[in-house]
Amino acid sequence: MRSYLSLIPISAKVRKRQNRMTILCIVISVLLVTAVFSMADMAIRMETSNRIEKDGSWHLLLRNISASTANEISKRNDVAAFSPYGNLNSSIDQNYFVGGKQAAICGAEKDLAKMLPGFRNNTYPSDDEVIVTSNILDTMNVTIGDSIMLTMPNGNTKSLKIVGFNQDTAVASQYDAMVLFTNLKTFADIQSQNEKAEGFQYYLQFKNHTNLRKAITEIKEQYGLPDSSVGENAYILAMSLSSDNSYILGLYTVAAVLAVMVLLAGIFMIAASLNSSVLQRTSFYGMLRCLGASKGQVMKLVRLEALNWCKTAIPAGAALGIAATWMLCLIMHIWVGWEFKALPLWQISPMGILCGGISGFVTVWMASAAPAKKASKVSPIAAVSGNTERIPSGKASSHLGSRGRVDISLGISHAVSTKKSLILMTGSFALSIILFLCFSVLLGWIGTALNSLKSYTPDISLYCAAEENGLSRNLPADLQSLPGVKRAFGRMHQVLPAAYEGKQGHIDLISYDETQFHWAKADLVEGDLPKDTDDDAFYVLSVFDKSNSLKVGDTIQLDGAELTVSGVLNDSPFDASDSPTIICTEETFQKLTQKQTYKVIDIQLVKKASDSDVAGLRSLVNAPGMDIQFSDRREGNQMVNSTYWAFTLFVYVFLAVIALITVLNIVNGISLSVSARKKQYGIMRAVGMDEGQILRMITAEAATYGVIGLIVGCAAGLPLYRYLYTLMITHYFGIESPIPWACLIICFGITVVSVYIAVHTPAKRINNMAITETINEL
Repeated sequence: MRSYLSLIPISAKVRKRQNRMTILCIVISVLLVTAVFSMADMAIRMETSNRIEKDGSWHLLLRNISASTANEISKRNDVAAFSPYGNLNSSIDQNYFVGGKQAAICGAEKDLAKMLPGFRNNTYPSDDEVIVTSNILDTMNVTIGDSIMLTMPNGNTKSLKIVGFNQDTAVASQYDAMVLFTNLKTFADIQSQNEKAEGFQYYLQFKNHTNLRKAITEIKEQYGLPDSSVGENAYILAMSLSSDNSYILGLYTVAAVLAVMVLLAGIFMIAASLNSSVLQRTSFYGMLRCLGASKGQVMKLVRLEALNWCKTAIPAGAALGIAATWMLCLIMHIWVGWEFKALPLWQISPMGILCGGISGFVTVWMASAAPAKKASKVSPIAAVSGNTERIPSGKASSHLGSRGRVDISLGISHAVSTKKSLILMTGSFALSIILFLCFSVLLGWIGTALNSLKSYTPDISLYCAAEENGLSRNLPADLQSLPGVKRAFGRMHQVLPAAYEGKQGHIDLISYDETQFHWAKADLVEGDLPKDTDDDAFYVLSVFDKSNSLKVGDTIQLDGAELTVSGVLNDSPFDASDSPTIICTEETFQKLTQKQTYKVIDIQLVKKASDSDVAGLRSLVNAPGMDIQFSDRREGNQMVNSTYWAFTLFVYVFLAVIALITVLNIVNGISLSVSARKKQYGIMRAVGMDEGQILRMITAEAATYGVIGLIVGCAAGLPLYRYLYTLMITHYFGIESPIPWACLIICFGITVVSVYIAVHTPAKRINNMAITETINEL
């Protein structure tokens, strides 16, 4: 043996069984981090693919800039694609038709096909040529080379030759309209015929590995562009961690905090295991001091011994993390199916492996610091005398014993006698509870933020295209009788001038029927639902928004009527605007506006509704004389659902792993603590302590760790829970943070289960050993 460090492989062989649990802790820590970051990487890849499919891969949309400025920006070295873009009738509110179906027209250069979804053709249209979305085939029997006739609002027509078909876009699906893509010259000709000459916008896509935030800032500063002239593709930038959106930056902060807490959980777990290992080997370290080892050499020995475990633990943890990622991705594909079709299968995440490996190494290095320092302080005299175990003083023991049973008192004394072990064990408990509370906020946020998960979410929406007309009040009942339709319900809508909160403005007045009020009750954060009265009092609901601070009891003055806010909703099916959204009963709406028809009818389909059922609905509303816009929302709902399930499954898996770590940590800690006190337990059994007392003593020790950890975790976690809830939910939806009873009950249950599992195996092991064996154990 050339040096003390040569003892490391020898010790590893001799103490293979004792080291098994510590190595398992390192493996679990690396597995957790690898799986978490790998799943995050796969989710980012999936969501990036989905967002590119939905919104395109462009990074910037530049408005109100000159052609010369656009030309200069397009020549930047970091620009991969750049194209001017013009559109007509993107809101489907003008009379552009092809074969009786409404149409939107866009014109751009060839580079646009690289940035926007739907463009899958190698052919770029020449003059008077067009690429059209494939839904044209639903109503027209056309093929490439055929000509179609575009009818414009002024009555003019233009013949366009089809040179390709694109996949249906969001506009095409939502409004049951086709989208025509032409070159800039053809687009300008159509635009000029309808006296709607507007400036072009410009789509920009940067090259890979570009510092996006820096490039965007340079463009703004170099050309003096205000924020209003630079639109960002927030999702794509967010996926590359380049968004400066305040809300997304807040989510970055939350993610960073949770990532640090994950690392802390690993540090606590491994440090507790190492600390217990050192407690068992104080005689060994003392003997090394007797042989001449310095404190520095003992510290180095302990830290290198810990790092030696990383040679096998880190690769094993990374491999298991990859396997766990594959299993989760496969489960999502099989279980949820279509919604996770873009989730990668059998792919390896370099980021996940790197994060797992680095975290494992850093965690072990940091966790070994305190045990190494403690080992170096072992007295050589104590090692020679054999008095290396710390036994509570008679004063402490008698004090505890006077207040209760001696076995329980000893168990509590064992838990609190070593401060570092107490901090590490209770800290692991507390950190797990904090993580549970924080991640429960994320689950609440995703459930609140995604409207497609709400009970009122429609699959199909019908809009009245003409402002002066409306949809018949009998139409929902007629639609509900059709095959595939589960429910149909309508809403009336009117923008009215109003005075509220001491200012003049407008309100969006919307009617609800009884079913919709039943759904709204779940989103009620203040007050009660409105009721019709026989007098001139009108009660309404207000929808919370950052720009709308109407509260229960506030009044809204209309021309000849006064509305009183009886309740406030945290959410609604409607897009937020600068005007308050006010909801009333159908009877109140009719009294205030004298209107009898619906503006919108929403349709919910049965789960097994077929495309032919939807086609039947479409043919009904497209009948001659019915001026109705048909909006198919199913694809958008499915995309949002995929986001929800990906996020939710990820969080639940993570929480399950955290719970497993907590259980393993307390089991490992108690097991090692018992092993470190074998001689004490042997003496106790020799003087008459029976098996039941041994069990109660170990139970008291484990329960002490659990109770203190539960108290500390709740004391630290609840304020953090409230802060995150306010930041992510209250600020945007007006929902005050509730006490998370369900989460607290789960944390309490995990604590009880951990203590129950932790005490039985060590107690059984002690009771099965001969008294002479435990006393003579070194």
